[in-house]
Amino acid sequence: MKPAKTSAVLTIILILTAFTLAQETPSDPKEKAKLALTRTAKDMGWPAQVFTSSDAEYRGKTFGVNMYGQEAEVDGAFIAVVTEEQARSGLDVLEENGLRRTTFQGYDAIIMSEGEKICDAGGTVGFVLKWVRMIAVYIGQILETNVNENDICLESHGTVAWTCGEYLFIVSSPDEDDNSIHIAQTLFKHADELKLCEPQLNVSGVVTDGHNHPMPYMKVTATFDGKDYTGFTDEDGKYAINIPKIYPNEKDPPELKVTFTYHYERDGKNYFRVIERGDRNPLDLEMKFKVKKDADLVKNMDFDANLKGVAANTLTFTKDDVEYKGSSHLTNYYHTAPIYRHTAEAVDFTIVILQADVDYKLPVDVLIFGDDGTWYSRSSATIGIDLKDSAYGSTNRPKNREYHEFAHHLMFSQWKGETIRIANDTNHGGYINSNTADSYTEGFAEFMAMVISDYSNDPELQPPEIYASFGSLENNLKAWGWRGNAEELAVAGILWDFYDKNADDGDTVEIPIRSMWKILKVKRPTFYDYYLEFKKEYPQHSASIDQIMINHGFFADKNEGNKKRDPVEPYFDNNPKNSRYDVGEYFVDYGLVGNVTRMEYDKGEEIGKATNYQRPKRTMAQYIPDAFIKVGDTPVRLYTVSVHYNNPWKGKDYSYTTEVREGLLYLHPLPEDVDATITVTPKSQDYSGQSYTIKTEQYLQKYYSTPQGTGYMDVHDFKLTPTGKQADPPYLLPNNAEPSWNVEAGYDMPDPMQKGCCCIPALPLLLAGLAAGLIGVKI
Repeated sequence: MKPAKTSAVLTIILILTAFTLAQETPSDPKEKAKLALTRTAKDMGWPAQVFTSSDAEYRGKTFGVNMYGQEAEVDGAFIAVVTEEQARSGLDVLEENGLRRTTFQGYDAIIMSEGEKICDAGGTVGFVLKWVRMIAVYIGQILETNVNENDICLESHGTVAWTCGEYLFIVSSPDEDDNSIHIAQTLFKHADELKLCEPQLNVSGVVTDGHNHPMPYMKVTATFDGKDYTGFTDEDGKYAINIPKIYPNEKDPPELKVTFTYHYERDGKNYFRVIERGDRNPLDLEMKFKVKKDADLVKNMDFDANLKGVAANTLTFTKDDVEYKGSSHLTNYYHTAPIYRHTAEAVDFTIVILQADVDYKLPVDVLIFGDDGTWYSRSSATIGIDLKDSAYGSTNRPKNREYHEFAHHLMFSQWKGETIRIANDTNHGGYINSNTADSYTEGFAEFMAMVISDYSNDPELQPPEIYASFGSLENNLKAWGWRGNAEELAVAGILWDFYDKNADDGDTVEIPIRSMWKILKVKRPTFYDYYLEFKKEYPQHSASIDQIMINHGFFADKNEGNKKRDPVEPYFDNNPKNSRYDVGEYFVDYGLVGNVTRMEYDKGEEIGKATNYQRPKRTMAQYIPDAFIKVGDTPVRLYTVSVHYNNPWKGKDYSYTTEVREGLLYLHPLPEDVDATITVTPKSQDYSGQSYTIKTEQYLQKYYSTPQGTGYMDVHDFKLTPTGKQADPPYLLPNNAEPSWNVEAGYDMPDPMQKGCCCIPALPLLLAGLAAGLIGVKI
């Protein structure tokens, strides 16, 4: 019975203590702050004298205690009772001055250990650090001692600062033993007893793109009671934002708005934004709802499922008691969310796998729904995606769209926007350009898109060497093939052969991508110079590297041609520009093997230079012109292309997806020396039809016998017959646009939109002075 009696007595004491505390607890926030400090001082053995400071410009008061009992802001414990905005700004000031941002007891905080170095700082501390370094260097010069200013740092006192609503708590300890954490924990305990910090609830959830993929590092803003609380999703698309003073209520529920913004921010750096052409702000989508119970604060956002049933061309929609409002038509998010996700994948690859610094004119603005093609502007670090190529169903997504264009940013961020293409050469000019610089720039982007796919766990992107609707780049496309248009794809194929694990056609090279990156990121004049660097770095693979270059037509063919323009040869169409060769226009005269116009490697010819006898000093993804089948208006957009090698040792059979745009089906040509059969069939459950089959030699005959500029090289009727099913997903474009093949515009586009700037309002001067004054630093 004795334990029960003791328990009863203890319960009575606890009740009395709670009652006493409740009686002692003032309602005024300032009095609560003073009481928490008094109790902390007593626990620490300090005088329980609370000093106060205030200023007319400072909306609030600062209370403090210290071990000396002095009315001065020396090291100790402080509480500033201000507004929530000023409390958060206090931490911003400390962070700007070089102190480390983290969390304390689950709250936004700054924590620094005694003696922790501050070598990179702004604000007042940065100013002091700059002068200390200047003085140290000056003294070093007098003493004839070499002083590296980067070795001069400041050291912090033990500091803990955190915010909670309208309170800013700061603890600073100069002791070498550093008991700042202990003081902070003591202050937190008493603040918690006095309920200075009301329990705070989170609005949380998972953001997905509508296609079972997370939307990582996306900006999420919760708006409650006229105030914004901002957070970001993590790598898995999860978010949680702390909302002060929100209480679920069945009878009078508070209203909460959550906004998802296409703004990718990671480690404090905004890498890209997705912006609808014509706007100046990133795309966003709002959801507004009432909070009746705790479960209402869990809000997942799927950019397809949440918007199921929305009508076309609408900006608002209500479903399951949630109001949705978009900055774009709500049906567009089905297409735009994957654009964000794929760009995020490209960013993740560059900074995690390559460990590359892409901080060049960030953020990259991805302008969608344009009418001037798909492109990258190196002058402004902007990506444009044409409206007619922006559909989720586009076969360019993501390898020849997001991955390709961000790979251009990756490269130009290393070169600070400079290009290696010389004047008068054209983007995508291929073999007729005066050197291979442009083909390297484009081929690099195509190669990197395949490598990003290789690192992806998305089965949709496998096998990685299938490049969009261009087929497999394991095929040894020749630099001079298809009237010289294949050169950039030949470059991509060479780099892929250097990288991949497949050993075929003399390819025994396998170089890790990070090792390749060390060579590829350096600005060199032509692709020939990259070839030489690979030979230098990997002498053990020299013979294999040479064979790969030969396989792709990168050699200086010395055989003279017939001095007349043949259908297989590229030319400059400029006199006049009429999509056909006119006498007098410049053309590349391919060499003769016997009486046949053909480029062929002969022993002794220089390897690495893709050129002919006319241009011995030439040192070198777009769709191949006219490589289309005219099919007319068809209810089936997507088609499967199957490639069968009649000689198995020449390659492994594969298939990929192409599509119909403007009545034309793109059928990418194979290397001209490959004996293969290509079959095209409707990729549909709703329709059956007659396939299209053609052999390489037939393709060659049709392609080169068709007048250049016709737009297609063959005609076919698939004779589509309905099956009675309705299982095919709709091929839709945003704003009901029609898809087009004329969308690739290259990497040298002028930016049609100047980036906006954002201005940060100055912090209240006294808050800055207070926060800076509380930073304990020593030299």
